[in-house]
Amino acid sequence: MAARRMFAKAVVGSGRFLRLPVKSRLLYYDLGMDADDDGAVDVLSVLRKTGATERELEPLIAEEFVTVLLHEPPVIYITDWKRNNLIRKDRYTEGLYRELVERAIGHPEDNQRLTNGQPMVNQWLTQTRTGQDRQGQDRVGQDRQGHGGPGGLVPSLSEVVDYFREQGVKSDLAERFHRVNEERLWKINGEPVKNWKKLARSWIENERKGRKSHGDGGEPVDGSGPASRWGNLPGIKRL
Repeated sequence: MAARRMFAKAVVGSGRFLRLPVKSRLLYYDLGMDADDDGAVDVLSVLRKTGATERELEPLIAEEFVTVLLHEPPVIYITDWKRNNLIRKDRYTEGLYRELVERAIGHPEDNQRLTNGQPMVNQWLTQTRTGQDRQGQDRVGQDRQGHGGPGGLVPSLSEVVDYFREQGVKSDLAERFHRVNEERLWKINGEPVKNWKKLARSWIENERKGRKSHGDGGEPVDGSGPASRWGNLPGIKRL
């Protein structure tokens, strides 16, 4: 197995990543360092070594920085593994969960490169891809600035979920609120949303009254928080 792990600036330097809770960001690095050459990692092993909890893992799943491959025992895949790491074929070791990775994202050897043994080849390829990805992130960032509230930034899904929890509302309404407003580019009648929390409170009030929220059908709010069991974590799709 390769002895080094890399993290693309286009991923860990993006606004979407930096808006995650600090502990979730630290957990992402630990997961990346512990992953096998296919990008899969035994979650419980990392949680026990670092003292992290499923609570820190939830935002990574919700924001799709990791993908759940297996529920028992819990195994995840680093979604941007190919962007982060280019592994030389002569250093690649097939991982225990290779078959699960293939079923989820295709052949993991796509991130391997034939080399003549000179690390500079991998460094050049990584820098080239990182530069291209960063340009794409910058363009997205320019389109998203100026909406959502103070600071000119739209809220991340984890921020929305946390706020809805504070209001005693379950996370599925928070996820729907975030999805719908993402699709609308955080605009109402063509004007940028100036205070997303105020808009969220309106959704919550309408939901509690049993009405539709801004044209998007709602479900009754029972005040329960999000389930912490693996099968019900946000973003989990069974393979």
